[in-house]
Amino acid sequence: MAKNRSSLLDCQLKKLKSDGIASTLSRDHVSEIIRALNLSFRERIFTPILTLYAFIYQCLEDDSSCRRTVAHLIIFLKKSRKKVLAPSSGSYCKARSLLPVEFFSLTAKKINLLTEKIINPTWQWKHGVVKIVDGTCISMADTKSNLTQFQKPNSRNKIHPEAGFPVGRIAAVFNFATGGVIDLVIASYMGKGSGELSLMHRLWHCFNQGDTLLGDTLYASYPIVATALQKNIHVVAEIRPSRMKRLGKKITDKVVKLEKGYKNSSLSKEEFEALPQVIYVRIIKLICGPAGFRTRTKWILTTHLDAKKIPAIDIAALYRQRWQAELHFRSIKTILKLDFINAQTPTMVEKQIWVHMIVYNLVRMRIAEAGLIGGKLPRHLSFRAAQQFIAELLGKDRPSDEDLVLLYAFILANPVGQRPDRSEPRAIKSRKKNYALLREPRNIAAQRLHKKSKVRTCA
Repeated sequence: MAKNRSSLLDCQLKKLKSDGIASTLSRDHVSEIIRALNLSFRERIFTPILTLYAFIYQCLEDDSSCRRTVAHLIIFLKKSRKKVLAPSSGSYCKARSLLPVEFFSLTAKKINLLTEKIINPTWQWKHGVVKIVDGTCISMADTKSNLTQFQKPNSRNKIHPEAGFPVGRIAAVFNFATGGVIDLVIASYMGKGSGELSLMHRLWHCFNQGDTLLGDTLYASYPIVATALQKNIHVVAEIRPSRMKRLGKKITDKVVKLEKGYKNSSLSKEEFEALPQVIYVRIIKLICGPAGFRTRTKWILTTHLDAKKIPAIDIAALYRQRWQAELHFRSIKTILKLDFINAQTPTMVEKQIWVHMIVYNLVRMRIAEAGLIGGKLPRHLSFRAAQQFIAELLGKDRPSDEDLVLLYAFILANPVGQRPDRSEPRAIKSRKKNYALLREPRNIAAQRLHKKSKVRTCA
């Protein structure tokens, strides 16, 4: 049985290559990006391609230190019979600093474009192309350089404003069919233009006419919906219960009129005045929860006004998939460990974020290929399983077709558990260690303890 499945995968892999749609990021693609950015570099060991490979390996490994990466490169270059690399990590760190942020961002976007070429039409929503928008925050190293661009959430603390870590905000657009990152925007946690809605207005280029924006309650705001209608883009988002008090909670499926209110900070004065005074949207009542359990009522706002063409049940089924954005961010922050960035400068913070997007899109690309071969939805296949196998393949100079067959078989053999209406307690079983929280900078706490020890010694 296993041999038959392996031979079937092998045949389908050959068909993918014969059709010319195998979406592998090759050296030619990277060289094309280098030429587009007009980058020039000397002949040395750390070429942009090798630096990119090392950076990807660093993000995939549990031990993400530069020293661990250099140790892997020494063995890797020895196997490929290339020049011997010095044991110091200085040359690798310098090579990373020489490459611009645009090199990594264009590479991540290129991988997503290659993945979109192999999308199966059955993966899409039956009423058009859907793209999910969501935001998250990440912490980073507490350095003076990072504080010039990013702020601390507790900086208003009058006693110890230096405590805590700088935080950055990310707004990203995900492809609904593959889960890949189309583009993202990085900003500070606080300040003008750093809100998630303000960042969204810098991501409209990710949408084409006729696409559907799928978002949470934040994206049911008037500026977002009106701007989307001007660009001929549809919106599906949850509307807050507080706003339904004015519209009427007896609505089940009805087209209502929304009037422009006061200007908010996400748009400039000229952009807000250019919005129409009135827009028409459709409100759908959605009752969540299985029979016999406590139910929760939600109202979905959409610009798909024709109930005969797109029934309410299709809108409700689509909105239920909005949670995929949270799962994508969980894969990025938990599995790929982007929850905390140890970079010392804002530029390196952006590079690390984009390299993690490269790794994320690479894994999504392999999952999409496996789903195309095995006839499964990419979102039903395990991201963690694909990431683990790809991390093992990085030890080889060039993975063979047999390695790809094994990779696809491994991904298809590890589907995501389908647990509809799952209910779990939001509690931790393991007990925390008996340590107090550090509510002041570590150097101040160390000085205070040092003074206490001196007093005890003198006594």
